[in-house]
Amino acid sequence: LSLALMLNRLSTFYGLSLPAQLDQVAKWPQFQTYLDYDHEYPGSARYIKAKDYWQQQLAEPQEPLTFYGKIPNKRTTNVQRHTIQLGIERTLKLKNLSESENTSFDQTGHALIFNIFLAILATYLYRISGNRRLSIGVPLHNRRLKSYKETIGSFMQVLPLHIEITAAETFQSLINQIAKTAFEGFRYGQYTIRNPPQQPVYEVMLNYHTVSFLTFHGTPVIFDWYHTGHGSASLD
Repeated sequence: LSLALMLNRLSTFYGLSLPAQLDQVAKWPQFQTYLDYDHEYPGSARYIKAKDYWQQQLAEPQEPLTFYGKIPNKRTTNVQRHTIQLGIERTLKLKNLSESENTSFDQTGHALIFNIFLAILATYLYRISGNRRLSIGVPLHNRRLKSYKETIGSFMQVLPLHIEITAAETFQSLINQIAKTAFEGFRYGQYTIRNPPQQPVYEVMLNYHTVSFLTFHGTPVIFDWYHTGHGSASLD
């Protein structure tokens, strides 16, 4: 989001510079406002509720993931990124499936598609590891106020969403469980969850986000992702 905000503002600067009107630039929200808000958070009632919630969620240690019976014996920052195009047909099927979902939570559009992707990932991890209790890290943009959505800076938190796959689980019931867990977890998303490598609270992450096609002063912008080949500590 910050990248899109920076590009949008550069475009604004450029557009105003052509007629020499840079003095008309609007005053944008400052990141310091969020820092002040975040500094006061640990003394608030919201913090106490969030702390109690996450202490309950993290009370029981997670069973380490195994991959087809293999126990990882070391950690590394090396990452191999693979790009898979869903294509039009599968994309439409996902969209149709999300539109047919009916949960008791106020979730629509991308939130429902996220639930489906998380259910697919949880099913895969269960199949290859046999673990019925799973914890998957989910990045949250954490921009709770309208002004924060217009602020350049890092607000993100990673939340460990716990999923339990029972013997009678169906894909539909798993999606419903994830919708409930995500709805509850995101309420307390401002609380920082540590993920120490000695005893991680999650070993797998799912980052789902969409990118709008942007323009720079009317010219379409195309993004290319250049990965460094490294990331946060992963299992090898």
